[in-house]
Amino acid sequence: LLCPLELESLTWQTSELFTALLATPFGLEEE
Repeated sequence: LLCPLELESLTWQTSELFTALLATPFGLEEE
């Protein structure tokens, strides 16, 4: 089981990932 710190880290990483996916739905990064 993940410790609270690991869980918090996973949560914000997931949030960042969703934000990135919403910003670039096709996974294309603008230079």
